[in-house]
Amino acid sequence: MTVFVKFVPEKEMRYGAAATTNLAYHENDKTVYKSSYGPYTVSVKVASVMKSLSLLAHEFGHVKYQVPNLSSYVEYHSANYQNNTFDSNYIGHNSNDLSGQNALEFENIFHNQYVNFIKTAAIKVKNPSALLREIRKGFGKEGRVL
Repeated sequence: MTVFVKFVPEKEMRYGAAATTNLAYHENDKTVYKSSYGPYTVSVKVASVMKSLSLLAHEFGHVKYQVPNLSSYVEYHSANYQNNTFDSNYIGHNSNDLSGQNALEFENIFHNQYVNFIKTAAIKVKNPSALLREIRKGFGKEGRVL
């Protein structure tokens, strides 16, 4: 399965959604995912905002669940969301939606790993200004390393 990701300006997203994953199957086989890129593909669209990586992790959670469970998930989606007006916070996220639960889990995993990375990177990476001062101290009058 190939997943295509497109980052777009926030104003291009519809209905207030910050990210979306297409949900479609091949006309001859309800177990084969299909996007505008063709069969055996999934397309994800994410708004280019500060939390884009978190949104992407969330959408990957949907993809991870939906691809192997496509046929049953399409039935679930039709039964639970088709008669609702579009609400980006509800569609795909009701309390019994396993795709939504998986998406939230992926988002939490990303957040925890990101926080851990920031904590450890802050210890290893020096302040850019201090680093520049150290580099300048290492050069003599002629610009050579001493």
